Amino acid sequence: LILLASLCLILSGCTGTQADDTPTTRVLSFSETVEVGNAEANPADQYLKVAPDGTVFLSWTEDAQDTGGRNAFIATVNTEGIGEPQQMNDQPGTVQTYGGDNRTKFILTPEGGIAAIWASMTPGKAGGKGAGGDMKVTYAVAGGSFQPAASLNDDGTAVNHAFGTIAASPNGKLYATWIDGRNRNFIGMSDPI
Repeated sequence: LILLASLCLILSGCTGTQADDTPTTRVLSFSETVEVGNAEANPADQYLKVAPDGTVFLSWTEDAQDTGGRNAFIATVNTEGIGEPQQMNDQPGTVQTYGGDNRTKFILTPEGGIAAIWASMTPGKAGGKGAGGDMKVTYAVAGGSFQPAASLNDDGTAVNHAFGTIAASPNGKLYATWIDGRNRNFIGMSDPI
């Protein structure tokens, strides 16, 4: 019985399949680098989405002159370079500068529009990096300009509203979420309110 099992294992190991050494035709390659934004305005916080038709959209922020804040821009990108940038925030210099997961985000809606969300620095509130502001949202129809931004939070307090996400359902209804600081009980780790 052991001899029969050993013989079966040896014979099964001797059979094989012929390898397919045909080279693939698709090769990953990178095009030349593309300059994004105004280099003197410190472009950063990039965010990328690809539309169903293959169009690539890129957003980023830049320093706003004389405000201490940033502006958010969006443009298409292809092998020829970057398209005409469009500013998403209607109030200059009000985009927060957290970066990372708190950067300005956008979605491409089923009807070809663009909806964007960001944490703002609201004039008259705590202001500054990492300080109070509202969660803002704006929308542009396909090929159109962005509407004035609207606040999503309704508390009117000088606390952080940040880390927003936005999504569209198949019927075009928009949904947004964010972390809302209105109920926190401290300013810093050792500074109770």
